Amino acid sequence: MNRFARIMQGVGWLAAVLWVVVWIQGRSIEADGPELGLHTLLALAAAAATLLSRAWTLIFLLLSPDLSAGAGARRSRALAFAASTIAIAVLAFQFALSGSMLWRSITPEQHAALGGLLLGTHLLALWMEARALRARERAGLL
Repeated sequence: MNRFARIMQGVGWLAAVLWVVVWIQGRSIEADGPELGLHTLLALAAAAATLLSRAWTLIFLLLSPDLSAGAGARRSRALAFAASTIAIAVLAFQFALSGSMLWRSITPEQHAALGGLLLGTHLLALWMEARALRARERAGLL
């Protein structure tokens, strides 16, 4: 991978660490306690790092030509694109539902479970993106 791709992967791994911190810190929040503000701030930082990393990779994979890439590189690109799109959808769903906790529409346990799903899809997307970027590098496209 080139230097910028490694930087974006690093930002994605930073986001993963932040998501773990958000999940752990969220377990200590009592109903509408002061920890909620910190939880929200950490979640926004994690979301920003996630979207920066994911958006760059998606745009790069979408716009970079792969006419000379082999079937393996094209397949890893498609899988990375699908995993990244799913991870972004889970992130959006998590943020859309997080406000529902204030109205008691979802429980903190459901919110935490969705946070676990968010982390899992984020890690899968990071792995698939790294594979696609390495495949493109081997094909001489990166």
